[in-house]
Amino acid sequence: MIIAEIGINHLGKLSIFKKYIKYLNKTDVEGITIQLLKKNFFTGNFKNFYINRNILLKIFIKLCKKKVGLVTDCVDKLILKNRSNIDFFKVLGGQFNNVKLIRELNKIGKPVYFSNRGLKENDEKKLINFIKDKKNCQIIHTQLKTSRRFSNLKNITKLKKILNDKVSFGSHCDDQNIIFNSLKFKPKKIFFYIKDNKDLDYPDKSYAIPLNKIKRLLKGLK
Repeated sequence: MIIAEIGINHLGKLSIFKKYIKYLNKTDVEGITIQLLKKNFFTGNFKNFYINRNILLKIFIKLCKKKVGLVTDCVDKLILKNRSNIDFFKVLGGQFNNVKLIRELNKIGKPVYFSNRGLKENDEKKLINFIKDKKNCQIIHTQLKTSRRFSNLKNITKLKKILNDKVSFGSHCDDQNIIFNSLKFKPKKIFFYIKDNKDLDYPDKSYAIPLNKIKRLLKGLK
C-alpha cells in the first residue's frame, strides 16, 4: 500500500487542501492521511495553518475516494463520531509516550501505524515490544534528519526480523530516490508527503513530492 500524506502542507487554506485530495483521487495511491491536530499545536511558524477540525474532517471524508487515514494527537467526540469512516490511524514519533492517546486508539480497533522518527533507542525498544503483540499495529521506519546519510534503510530489515511483516517506510529524506531504494527492503507500506507545485514554504518542503511528480513516482514503484 502506498500512502500520500498531506500533513499541514495545505498551509491552512481549504482550497489547497481540496486540490490535494481531488488530485490524489485520480492517482494510484491507496490511502491519504491528514493531520487532525488540536489548535494549540499551531504556534510559531504554524500559527496560520490551522483549519477547524470539524470542517477539515468533514471535507476529507466527503471528498476522499481512497483509504482515509488520520494523524491525530487526541481521540475526542469528533473522531469517535466518525470512526466508521476512518480506515487507519498514524501516530507521530513524538506522540508515542502519550499513553491516553494510544489507549484510546487501541479501543477503536482500526490499524495504527507508529512512526519511530526521533525516538531514542530505549523508546524504540518500548515501541517494538508494544507492537509485537498487537494485531493492528505496525511501525514506520522514518529518519529524523533529512539528509540521505541518515536514512538507515537497513533498520527496516532489523525491524522485520523482530516484527515480521509489520514494518513500513516513511520518507523524510530530501533525496526522493530514497523511496525507490526502500523497495529493496520490502516495507509493508510506503508513506510519503506531498506538496503543491508552487514554490511555497511548506512545513515538509524538502522531502514532499510535488503533485506533478506523483504519477511518475507511483509508476516507478509498481
